[in-house]
Parts: sequence; C-alpha cells; structure tokens
Amino acid sequence: MERWKKNLVILVLAQFVMMASFTMMLPYFALFIGELGVKDPKQVAFWAGTIVSANFLGQALLSPFWGSLADRYGRKAMVLRSAVACGIFTIMSSFVQTPFQLLGVRLLLGSFSGYNAASIAFISTETPKERIGYALGWLQTGQQAANLIGPALGGVMVSFWGFREGFVITGIMNLFVLAAVSLGTKETFKPAPEKRVPQERENTWGVLKWLSTQPLLVSLFLVIIITQLASKSIEPQMAIYISPIYHGDNTRLIIAYVFIATAISNVILGPILGKLGDRHNSFKILFWCLFGAGLVSIGQIWVGNMWQLYVVRFAFGGFLAGILPSANALISIHTPMEHRGSIFGFMASASAFGMFTGPIFGGSIIGLFGVNNGFLAVFALTGIMFIMGSVFINQWGKGREGSEMFMK
Repeated sequence: MERWKKNLVILVLAQFVMMASFTMMLPYFALFIGELGVKDPKQVAFWAGTIVSANFLGQALLSPFWGSLADRYGRKAMVLRSAVACGIFTIMSSFVQTPFQLLGVRLLLGSFSGYNAASIAFISTETPKERIGYALGWLQTGQQAANLIGPALGGVMVSFWGFREGFVITGIMNLFVLAAVSLGTKETFKPAPEKRVPQERENTWGVLKWLSTQPLLVSLFLVIIITQLASKSIEPQMAIYISPIYHGDNTRLIIAYVFIATAISNVILGPILGKLGDRHNSFKILFWCLFGAGLVSIGQIWVGNMWQLYVVRFAFGGFLAGILPSANALISIHTPMEHRGSIFGFMASASAFGMFTGPIFGGSIIGLFGVNNGFLAVFALTGIMFIMGSVFINQWGKGREGSEMFMK
C-alpha cells in the first residue's frame, strides 16, 4: 500500500475514535450535571449549553497557535499532542465535583485539542495534489460515522458503568490513537528553514496578515463559518421544531432519527464528492453543494410531516458532505506548503466559531420572532447565506486564481 494511503487509513480510523470519544458523552451531559448537584431544569440546561460551548470557544481561541507550531515542528507532532491532551482532559472529567470544574476541564480540552486541524494539515501535505479531495472526504466520513455511532456507544457505557467510568474509557481510547498514529504513520514534511520563510510571515500574526490579503482564502473561511453556523443553528431546538408535526411519545428517538438521516448521507457522499472534486475540480463541487444546501435549508420551511423532514435532512447532509472537504482541498491547494499548519489552524478556529455561534444565532432569532416565525427566519437566513456563498465561489472559480481548475 502506498504510504499516503496507509497514512489516510490510520488517520481516518483515528478520526473516528477521537470524535466518537468526544460525542459518546456529549448527549448525556445534562444527566451528568444533575449528578453534580444541579436540580433546577433551567440551570441544568444553562450549564449543559455553556459547557458544550466552552469546548468550541477554546478551539476558536487557540487553534491558530497550534497550527503555527505544526509548521515549525511538523503536523504529525501536533496530531500526537492533540491525542495526549484529549486523553488526559477527558479522564480528568471523571474527577470533577462541580459544574464549574467540568466547565474548566472542557475549556482546557477544547483549547489543547485541535486534532481535526492537525489531521487535515497532515493529510493535505502527505497526499498527492490530485487526490486531496478524496482523502479529505474520507476524513469527514470518519468524523460523521463517529457522530452517528458515538452517542449510541456512550449510552451503553453510561448504562453499564456510569458517567465517570465512561470518561475514563473514552480518555483511554484517545491514548490508543496516540500509539496508532505514532507507530503507523510517516511524515515526509520538513519544516522550512527560517531563511526560506518570508520575514513578514515568520509568526502567527504575520501569517494572519498574509491571509487577510488573500480574498479567495477569506471567502473559503467564510463558507466554513456559514456551514457550521447553519448546521448547528437549530440542533438544540430540534425538539421544539418537530413538536407541531410529531405527537408521539418517543420524541428523543425521533430526534435521533433526524440526526441519523443527516449523518448517513454525509458518510456515504463524503468520499464520493471528494473524488469528484479531484476529477472535475473542487470549485464546481463546492458551488453546487452550497447552492443545494441553500435551497434545502429554505425548503425546511414547508416541511409538514416527519417523512418529509427525514428526506430534507438527508438531502441537507448530502450537500454538507461536499462543502467542507472541497473548501479544505481548495485551502490546501492555494496555501504555501510551509504555512498549511497555520492556515488550517485558522480554519479550525473559524469552524469552531461557527459551531459556537450557531446555537446562539438560532436561539436568538427564535426568541426574537417566536417559535413559528423564528424557525422560518432561521431557515430563510441560513439558506440565503449558503446561496450567497455559492455566488462568491462561482465568481472566484471563474476568476484568475481558479480559472484553470474551474474550466476543466
């Protein structure tokens, strides 16, 4: 097996384990907070939302720093560092006694993790240019498969062993990733000598200033923020959204089916769309997936029953499957090799910012306009964001920087 393929297989499996360990306990935080002594349902909801958001806030703040270290010391080193940090802080979660302590641990976990950005930088550097989209599509498949399976495995662990034991088990899983990546992957990237790096780009601030002069990359970062914001905007309110069209008893199970529908199409189509991007160019895939996601997002306004919702969310997940791998492939192609770690660090920060603000955006709009009009506004606004993103990408694809790729 070619070296880049072996790296990809190991990192996809590692991505699955890392994300599964993260999502295993996530749906049950509210129950764990109850065990920490919080009994008021409103306070439980507040702490659960705050603690989950703290993880994304930590990622948004420190991902650029870890990205800059990847350029200096290698991308594999940052993957290993992330696995160690995730393992340690996840195990530490089993020892907390108060919600404040859990908040602090999850903030540290987000701040010191950065696995996704490190693995993308690793793969984009070690994979042949013509196969980057395919490789990044598989990375996303590993992540989405973990999102699909992780909560179910977490439910089993919590039922049989309890929350604290579950944190220990998931932390140990991260340390297995450390061993697999350390022994099974090989990195050929060598940090550029300082004299080969332009003086104005020697540090994180310099790379950020350079990034601000690259309109294409800035547009791709905005696409990533929009995608994460839109996909997370109604997740916390899904129970409220389905209440007018579902009147049964198993609301939690029905909500799980909605998320499963989105994840299944994402898992199936991620590698396929990535491969199509390599063959026909990623600009086209990104354009059509953004445009399709916009139409489907707006289409949620007219959903009248659960089967329609399943179909719409399945389609939405399929379009999302082509957005992030295509955007990351284009970022990789248009970024100098010696700065990919830093740039993907900023990408992870943008992604975390979108995930952090998405629930706030959705909740604020619904709170401002009421339940019915609020959901209509959220779907319309996110749909318009996607479509505007497709317009910008279309212009760049036909422009000077992307003309060769777009016109193939």
